[in-house]
Amino acid sequence: MLDKLDPQTVLGLYECPYPYKHLLSEKIIEFCLSTGRFYFIKDTCCDADILARRITLTQGSTIKIYNANTTTLLDSLRKGVAGYSGVMANFHPKLYVWLCENFRDERVEELAEDLSIMSLIERQYYPVNAKYYLASVMHLPMGTTSRQQNDNGLTDMFKKETFYLFHLTEKLEKSFY
Repeated sequence: MLDKLDPQTVLGLYECPYPYKHLLSEKIIEFCLSTGRFYFIKDTCCDADILARRITLTQGSTIKIYNANTTTLLDSLRKGVAGYSGVMANFHPKLYVWLCENFRDERVEELAEDLSIMSLIERQYYPVNAKYYLASVMHLPMGTTSRQQNDNGLTDMFKKETFYLFHLTEKLEKSFY
């Protein structure tokens, strides 16, 4: 495939998260490094030790690792990941920006803990709940149809929890901005 693409085209990889959970092996990452064409890896391993090895492996290269997991994010930022690329940015991107830009701030532990708990909504009914959040709470012109989930499964309770998440996000944003 690389031979068929313009050599000036920079590339990135997105590990397959749930439900299949296919992670990149170190051998594949080493291949990507050898080409000099890869610049981005969205890491979904959710494992601090694997992330640390990947950070070491890619240090000094063109490849930047972006963590998709909230719970391991703060530790991985301190170890050298380039930033966050997770689905929870659909709900409160400003808080993730603050955390990534201020991961050495003394208040960051509290925010990291709050974001980790808040990220549990991802297990509720994602991606439908994120689409609902963006449409109903943020007033973006979009629907809730998903190829992954039937949007009829978004219950009134799920909707209420989504609004509660919004209110909590607003409180936290006032604290950190």
